[in-house]
Amino acid sequence: MSYCRWSCMDGLCDVYAYESDEGYQVHLSSKRIMGPQPYVPYLEFSKDQVTSEEFFEAYQLYMKALENSAYVNNNLPYGMESCCCESLEHFLSKMLELREVGYLFPDYVIETIIEEMNEEWRCSDGS
Repeated sequence: MSYCRWSCMDGLCDVYAYESDEGYQVHLSSKRIMGPQPYVPYLEFSKDQVTSEEFFEAYQLYMKALENSAYVNNNLPYGMESCCCESLEHFLSKMLELREVGYLFPDYVIETIIEEMNEEWRCSDGS
């Protein structure tokens, strides 16, 4: 499951984060695209709210815009580092740290991690 991708926030996201067999993977970008990019309806497509043709058309516009976009250094402390967090708690801590130092990613990422931690706690508690 992907928590956020470079394309989130119309291409302004600095973090690619997802769950893997090894844990929660976090990859950081050292560059940002100047200005927002065309919207790609990933979520809407996954919920069958747009057709594959509509999705593909939006994705093509996004890719074409990327070809013509300027990139600038984001001057954030970790550059292009990657890490693997072994637990949701570690993952939450890492994402909060990244937010604190200036990395851009959607607010829903933090909310989703907290929801998953609460669900994990409920399941282990037997509730």
